[in-house]
Amino acid sequence: LGYGVKMSGNDLRYFEDVMGHADVRRLLDNKTGRSGDAEKVSGMKWLLADITKGRNASDLFADVVKLVSTNHLELKKLVYIYLVHYGDFNQSCRDLNLMAIN
Repeated sequence: LGYGVKMSGNDLRYFEDVMGHADVRRLLDNKTGRSGDAEKVSGMKWLLADITKGRNASDLFADVVKLVSTNHLELKKLVYIYLVHYGDFNQSCRDLNLMAIN
């Protein structure tokens, strides 16, 4: 990939395989400490890969907004990428986006 982006061999699976939104929602809702953060990062990578492939992932907006308050830096960056993409997608996303900032 260009622009200084490096991907490991493990990250390529997000673009080669498909994961349903129900499974991604399960990853994002994980509440088990540090291992939960790793699963949330994985869920966000699945979402961003879907967006990159042109798929609509706006139905998980509320699940992603809940992750805004995380202290995990990589997860926070992935969440903000998603929010920038879908922040003005439709009225529901706009309303949730406003609530997330307040």
